[in-house]
Amino acid sequence: MGYTANTILVRPGTIGNGPRELLRDLGYDSPKKVNDLSFGTAVGIAGCVWVGSVGDCVIIEGNAAYDLFVDTPTNFKAALLKRFPGSDIAALTEQSNVGHWGFSIYKNGTLIRCQHGIEPIAVRDFGQRLPIEESYFTKRRGTSESEHSLRQGDLQRPKSEEGHGSDIVWEIFKSFTGLAPNDRSIHDTPGLAFEVNDPESFREYNTLYEQVFPPIEVRAPRAVGTSFWRRYLNRFYPMRR
Repeated sequence: MGYTANTILVRPGTIGNGPRELLRDLGYDSPKKVNDLSFGTAVGIAGCVWVGSVGDCVIIEGNAAYDLFVDTPTNFKAALLKRFPGSDIAALTEQSNVGHWGFSIYKNGTLIRCQHGIEPIAVRDFGQRLPIEESYFTKRRGTSESEHSLRQGDLQRPKSEEGHGSDIVWEIFKSFTGLAPNDRSIHDTPGLAFEVNDPESFREYNTLYEQVFPPIEVRAPRAVGTSFWRRYLNRFYPMRR
């Protein structure tokens, strides 16, 4: 769908004393303000975390979203769940250039659903379907795959349920904010971007990336033996030296 971002949504949530103090609560000791930026212009800035809000939904944009996809404990994840103990939290990622998507949902501090992969394959599928997933696929059953493909400008073969992962990411985003990620109001949402040192999230990004794109095993080339016909010719028609 053309959406490329790593986003954490917290609802209900408040920024409290401001984005800088929120980031300190989340374990960033000295966040350095970069600029006042809208959500749309902050997406994808390396080494930065953006903080803003839409209504009662706090939005955190940055690589810290990857912490919520892995089982490894991280300081950020622990601080986030402690800061918002009774809130619904969604971590969303979509990299449209490679077809990678994912969503991870926490309720009352507990992971209840996680799915991510590269279309049309789900690499991880944890927990029961969310009501929003059930609703989406119920609607999909009423629309033929061919109609959906034409509507999306995709003339390839019909997609499996895992092939709709990026659609589910959008549906979850809309359920938290009331708007789609590409809505102009979301794009223009004001916030602050901070430069941070975040080695934990970089590590979790690598972990997630290796799950989706496992290292290719390079096998040693097979020893080249003398073929039957070469042995035959050498026996009866020895080469002159």
